[in-house]
Amino acid sequence: MDLWDLTKMLFRRWYIFTPVLLASMGLVLAMAQTVKPDYSATGHLQLIPPNERVEKGQVVKVNNRWLDLGFPALGSAVILQSQTEQVLSELTAKGYTDNFTVTMEYGTTYLTIEAIGSSKEQAVGTVQALMKEVDEMVGELQEQFDTTKQDQITTLALDQGDKVEAVTSKKKRVIIVATGIALMLSVGLSIGIDALIRLRRRRAAEAAGGPDATSSAAAQHDSGSAKVPLVNADATVVLRTPSMVSRSSAQTNRAREPQKPQQSQSQPVQPQSARPDETVRIFTPPTQSRQQPAEDEGARAKAAVRPPGRDQGAASVNGQSQGRPTGPGWPGSVPMNGQNGVNGDGMGRQELRK
Repeated sequence: MDLWDLTKMLFRRWYIFTPVLLASMGLVLAMAQTVKPDYSATGHLQLIPPNERVEKGQVVKVNNRWLDLGFPALGSAVILQSQTEQVLSELTAKGYTDNFTVTMEYGTTYLTIEAIGSSKEQAVGTVQALMKEVDEMVGELQEQFDTTKQDQITTLALDQGDKVEAVTSKKKRVIIVATGIALMLSVGLSIGIDALIRLRRRRAAEAAGGPDATSSAAAQHDSGSAKVPLVNADATVVLRTPSMVSRSSAQTNRAREPQKPQQSQSQPVQPQSARPDETVRIFTPPTQSRQQPAEDEGARAKAAVRPPGRDQGAASVNGQSQGRPTGPGWPGSVPMNGQNGVNGDGMGRQELRK
């Protein structure tokens, strides 16, 4: 079954497909209402370099290797440390979510912290906790190189992390998946019911036709040739011509078989060439119409073999017509008074007794 056959079947069984699809979509919408959306909170931390110090009229060089490497290097180190198992376990232990990201865009000097939670409070609390954790990480990374407090890079919170947005991606995924399942259920149920209806109709037709009709129909289908069934007089026979492949195979088989004597004219006329799968109607003439030519031929045959002179006059006695036809070989003709009979035309002829 291709896409076109499936479409036709759905249009044919619309009374099954449409209610099932509508009911399924109703269940999908009801399910979508029960799915709660997620919430996303975002916070930003700005990295600030240390101040320059002037001692005795001279600028003192800041002793901070992270400052020499640049803010991107320090930001990358903070991002890697925030993804450790220790940080994740501490957040989940406090009731926060572990679904968060810490990024630093190229060419910027601030860190972006985003957390997604099942509620607004969870998302905001996770962002605020991460902002404090990132600030501590920045200080610890600099202390590893014995950087003094006055030479360390510090952070500044640009917001409080309370910027919350609803995330409907999970709800959309649920709706898409449920819609696909509902559509497949509707199509599958329509196909199953259509197949069941067809099966019942075929069984009913086989039961009405009987086992003989079923076996003969199957034999004709297997042989690939159209048979002319035996019918009563004054009946119209509907034939189903075989396909082009079946006719070609039948012609090949007939060519291989020895030639048979020509059939008589009384046999039923086979249908002429027709296009594949074309329905041909043949009307058989009534019985009287078929018998009338035979009777006419018999009458003409009798007239052809009738003896000459049978209808050419009547027997006469002494020149008087007796009103009876005479002639050689006519039954019942006898001579009168031992004399030769005389025909009406005046010609004498010997009558014979049979």
